[in-house]
Amino acid sequence: MGRHRHSPEQVIRKLAEGEQLLGEGEELSVSVNISASNLPDPGFPEPVQSLLKRHGLPAEALLGEV
Repeated sequence: MGRHRHSPEQVIRKLAEGEQLLGEGEELSVSVNISASNLPDPGFPEPVQSLLKRHGLPAEALLGEV
């Protein structure tokens, strides 16, 4: 069975769409698979933080799974 790989930006865009659909006061979260090889990269968090900020989403809405 194949698995689809999505870029962090695609996942966060979908999260932003879900936030809009649910409206104010509702909570939404998404789990994203992260490769263990990404963890030692000091530049890894920056694009994710930037995308969350751009879409007005709290970091708590994103759950990384290694």
